[in-house]
This record gives sequence, C-alpha cells and structure tokens, in this order.
Amino acid sequence: SPLDPQTSNGVDIGASYSAGGYSFTISAYYMRLRDEIHYNPVSFENVNLDPTRRYGLELSGTAEINERLRLQGNYTYMRSKFRDGPFDGNTVPLVPENTATVSAIWKQSPATDLIVAASYIDNKYFDNDQSNTFGRNIPSYKTVDAKISHRFRGYRVTAEANNIFEEKAVDYGVSSSSAPGVYSAYPLPERTLLFTVSKAFGGAS
Repeated sequence: SPLDPQTSNGVDIGASYSAGGYSFTISAYYMRLRDEIHYNPVSFENVNLDPTRRYGLELSGTAEINERLRLQGNYTYMRSKFRDGPFDGNTVPLVPENTATVSAIWKQSPATDLIVAASYIDNKYFDNDQSNTFGRNIPSYKTVDAKISHRFRGYRVTAEANNIFEEKAVDYGVSSSSAPGVYSAYPLPERTLLFTVSKAFGGAS
C-alpha cells in the first residue's frame, strides 16, 4: 500500500548565553510523530511506523581559549518511544540515547587549521527489534578523528585521519526475524586516511 506522509507536532524551548569568548546553548524538545517513515529490512521497503514520540535535551558550547585555540562540545539526550500499537511504550530501534562530540580547533596560522574531534555514540536497539526482546543491542562506540587543512594560492590541501585508534564499531545492525539470536551487522571502517586538494572558482577560497 502507498505510504502516508510523515507528520509531527512538537514544542521546543531553549536558552543561550555568550560572554568573553564563551558561548553556551541549551534546548529541550518534545515531538509527537504519526506515520514515521522507516525502511523495513525484512520486506525491503519503506513503511509507516505506529505513532511515536521523541523528546530530549541538546547542549552545545564553545570556548575561545586564546587567538589560536577554540574548544567546542555538543551533547544530545534523546528518547524515542512508540506511543500506540503492539509496541506501545517500547524504544524505537536505531536511536541512541546519548551522543556527544568534543572538538579542538587549533589555528596555526591564518591559512592552516588543525581539528581533533572525539565522538561517543550510545548503544541502541537493532533494527527489526521493535519488541525490544532480541536480548542484545548494537554496542556503544567512541572515535577520534583529526584533520589538517592548509590554503595555498587559492588551493586547499587537506589531510584527514578518521578513527585513529581503530575502534571496532558497528553503526547499523538488523536482528533476524526467523533465527533467534542471529543478526547482521555493518561495521564502520577502522582507521582511514584521506588526502584531498581542492580549488574554489568564482569566489573566495
């Protein structure tokens, strides 16, 4: 059958503060969703979920330590629950409860930046586990990435190292609907290196 459009009603409230090189933002939100669109890995098609609700808290902050060093942080707390149907009250799969990122940006010169970022993703239910009874979750994981960028004569040269410490992490997994305890998982790459050279035309680089 054709999909119904996803709709939501919600409210959010927030506050921000900034002074002397420091800034901070906090916001809370609540959403009621109907016909949330989700890809069903068993039937290989998009489907409408039973009514759900999402609510949580978002925090972010920036600190200008000096003219070269800036620190940034973001944290999100999210709960996602079914609010009707056979899974009423259960957690929606694939939604981590806690996520956080902390970054340090070092400006070596007006043309050269170094960024180091550490991220945390909480555990979450496997896809296809709307009943929350599979018995295991996709594990939480942490990654550390680094990137250096230099501008030279209109070109930007960038070198990146992602997942520096080769964290063994799974970002997506689906539980079997026919074999108890069996699941398929799709791991993230371990350490990856990327080198790029780019040039912007028709504007500032």
